Amino acid sequence: MFNFLVTFSVLLICLMGLSLSLEVYQTPSEVLLKRGENVQIFCHHEKTNYRLMQWFQQSPGEKQLKCIAYLLFKSQTTYIEEHLNVSGDLSQNDPKNVSLNMFNLKGPDHSAVYYCAASEGHSVVDSLSALQKPCVTQYVSL
Repeated sequence: MFNFLVTFSVLLICLMGLSLSLEVYQTPSEVLLKRGENVQIFCHHEKTNYRLMQWFQQSPGEKQLKCIAYLLFKSQTTYIEEHLNVSGDLSQNDPKNVSLNMFNLKGPDHSAVYYCAASEGHSVVDSLSALQKPCVTQYVSL
């Protein structure tokens, strides 16, 4: 059986008013999976007005981060990749909890470091239509 390592890390990105003091917690930190398995990554932060959560993927040897999914408020959920599902409720004034679910993992395609980022979201809502991705570009260079 082919095993591969999926690593999850926290990314603090300066996106439209993101405070550098924001702490984002992501679990699990590492997981070893077999091809075809599923995984769920949890992301949590305490800022009650940060209602945009984004997920990025960094493949081995790559310097760029690819935006793979995001959740904006409760009713504006978007999945960028077919094998992903994002769930959570960012509409309440409570600590924010979001999960990224990946299904039927395919070894080399999914062996990567995954990052979670948070932002207020109101700038995105005000300046973009709901049909546009908050990931202004699909890739972020490190």
